[in-house]
Amino acid sequence: MIRHHLAFLIITLSFCLIIIGCNSLHIRISAAPPKRAIAQAPLKKSILKELDWSGKEILFVKIGDNYKSFKTINSKFSLLNENDRFINYSKLENQYGKILGKFYRNRSEYLLIQMNDGRNIKYARTNWELAENIPPPYCCFTDEIVKIKKMIGQTIWLNKTKEFLYPSTTTFFTFSKKPFDRFDEVKITDIYPYYNGGFDRPLWLMIKSKDGRAGYVKYNYKDRSKGFVDNYYYTTDPFPKEWGDETIDIVKSGRISVGMTERQVRISWGNPSYINTTVTRQGKSEQWVYNNFKADLVYIKNGKVDSIHN
Repeated sequence: MIRHHLAFLIITLSFCLIIIGCNSLHIRISAAPPKRAIAQAPLKKSILKELDWSGKEILFVKIGDNYKSFKTINSKFSLLNENDRFINYSKLENQYGKILGKFYRNRSEYLLIQMNDGRNIKYARTNWELAENIPPPYCCFTDEIVKIKKMIGQTIWLNKTKEFLYPSTTTFFTFSKKPFDRFDEVKITDIYPYYNGGFDRPLWLMIKSKDGRAGYVKYNYKDRSKGFVDNYYYTTDPFPKEWGDETIDIVKSGRISVGMTERQVRISWGNPSYINTTVTRQGKSEQWVYNNFKADLVYIKNGKVDSIHN
């Protein structure tokens, strides 16, 4: 009889514990989801707009030590529904994501990026990026990396090898004791995703000279053979033999002379600061202006140097 009472008591207690457990479980399920889950709430499709890079995979590149402490970088990325808690860029370095589109919030335009770990993060675009329609300068497209890797083993001729005053304008650097010179013939050995400032693609070509010196030249993602900014390197020999030894020596020494072609002037002096063009019945003439403060003027007529005024 006592055994029957004990058995009944044990069963009753067990049943009560099950009920309590179920109630506790019910409370946990009904509780508000954790903050991280809220931050990952999806954006309505009607709000998200497509742009040129929608669906493209990106790599968050390594950035120079001089930029890691900049608030402009560390206050650009945040989880989708978090406005005051920013993601330090060091947490994104070497990570991959995909640009889903753009959206507007509080009169600002954002990119929506889905990281490979599932997080949805937003990036606040700058006025410059909007005006030039360019992606975040700290990111590069993986399909572009694949394309550039095909250049490994290719020969190029350097154009801009001098260090500049500001890191963001530097397009070449080396740790070699012996410096590189303009027009040096080098081979591409690898690709280096790296951001040092500015709005160029954050991609560099690792190069090696014939005597074994190593250096880095910024990837020239668009042709700059005309305009204000020069190409960072040449993909073909800048001194074709048909120019003749005399003209080649003049160009290599950084001089120009009457009768030179436009290309020869650009290779010797670089691209002009700006060009004034005049068209008459006799043809087209141009005034190429170098050095805004103390102008050097080159007059081009029908494609060749007509006169020079220093």
